Amino acid sequence: MHFHHNESKLVLFFLCAVIAEFVLVWVVVTKYMAGSLDLPGMCIAAAIFVVLLAGIVRPVGLLIDRRPVVELRKEGLLARDIAAQLIPWRDIEAVRVMYVRRQAFVELRLSPDAEKTLPFTGLTRFNRVANRIIGCRGIGISTIFLPISAEDLVKLIREHMASQQVTNPHQ
Repeated sequence: MHFHHNESKLVLFFLCAVIAEFVLVWVVVTKYMAGSLDLPGMCIAAAIFVVLLAGIVRPVGLLIDRRPVVELRKEGLLARDIAAQLIPWRDIEAVRVMYVRRQAFVELRLSPDAEKTLPFTGLTRFNRVANRIIGCRGIGISTIFLPISAEDLVKLIREHMASQQVTNPHQ
């Protein structure tokens, strides 16, 4: 079983980022022409510009990559946003839905060995530090661009773990 990104959500996100980028540029140019843009304001605008630019580039990359984002295989879970390598079912100690500001995502608690050996993506390594601040002790899988809810994905992961006779007391 596998899931691809929801293309319509990605396109909508991309369009919103493009519109926000244009509005930001318009405000900066207008303020600059009026002579009311100081250095701190310019620095803040530049930082916002970079963040919005990432909001434009990321969806394009996701739309180009035609591989499934999440795959539930007999051997384990492949979540390409987390790591390019398969996570064996035995290395998933717990899985749950976590909510942050009404946004649901899947939290995977991995074995210490998996935490040390999996080749996590750069974004996952960065997010692990940020996630610890909000109480997430595992690895987060965002379902915002997936055609399945976090609740349903957790249910499927648990079913696959059960079918592979993987039992963990933390679930």
